[in-house]
Amino acid sequence: MRQNFYLLLWNINIMIFKKLVLFQVIPIFQILNWIFFNILGIKNDLFFWGKTMKHFFKWNQYIIHGSSPFYKKKCVYFLNHRETIDIAIDVYTTSGNSAFISRYLVMFAAPLIGITTTILNSAFYFKRTTNMDKNKFIEWCNYKLKNSPYQSLSIYPEGTRRLSNEPCRIKDGGILYSYQYDVPIQIIITKNKENVFSVKKFTHQDNVNLYTNISKEIYPKDFDSFEQYRNCVCNEWEKNWNIVYQTEHNPDRCTVFEPENIEINPKNNKRIYIFRMISISFICFTISKLFLN
Repeated sequence: MRQNFYLLLWNINIMIFKKLVLFQVIPIFQILNWIFFNILGIKNDLFFWGKTMKHFFKWNQYIIHGSSPFYKKKCVYFLNHRETIDIAIDVYTTSGNSAFISRYLVMFAAPLIGITTTILNSAFYFKRTTNMDKNKFIEWCNYKLKNSPYQSLSIYPEGTRRLSNEPCRIKDGGILYSYQYDVPIQIIITKNKENVFSVKKFTHQDNVNLYTNISKEIYPKDFDSFEQYRNCVCNEWEKNWNIVYQTEHNPDRCTVFEPENIEINPKNNKRIYIFRMISISFICFTISKLFLN
């Protein structure tokens, strides 16, 4: 009996480990874009990766009634941050329409994704310091975005992963970027992301129900000062947070979330091509060792 229990525990750990490895490996769908995806007619490889992750991790996603339509033009998306798996869920939620800004610590939790997204300019990693110059930070964001195939940014404005169901004061960096470059903000908050897959707890669940609320776009030009704009964004964050976390939701009272595939035209260069060749070789070798033995 005890041996059967240990065997079951071992099998569960192996399954979780394989899911963690595949979370790293599945950027193959982004890497292969230049070689195969144009033939297949797939013009948004990041979104295709998000769809694949949804199929693999088996979450169900619903849009809360009263949510606004997803804004497809240039935008800053403010997303709540619960776990490392967030990037897959949020890529799917934002239709692969944006580059992500994240701290360097993600490189340790998901190194292959970190390296891949850095070279392909789909995520920008920064080192947070106590006395960070916000003006230099937003100039850096704008510079990185100009060299990226994406026109929008996805930001976790809380600054770190938070499992509390109470809202916190969000950081000013993304708001300042939006205000200075006259780009609207849209708030997208999703409940239960941490239950899909947790690197911290080393757990996962299939068929988790996610509930997403999307705010209206908030335009900087509608405000006379940055302070007014910042206060409005903070208030809208808290309002939308409470819609998601202070109310019980179930699938019967929500709509199945079906994001639209937005076409992205990647900017390719020689270093990306070389990286793809090396990555494809590594990924094929990894998959063969994990699953073909």
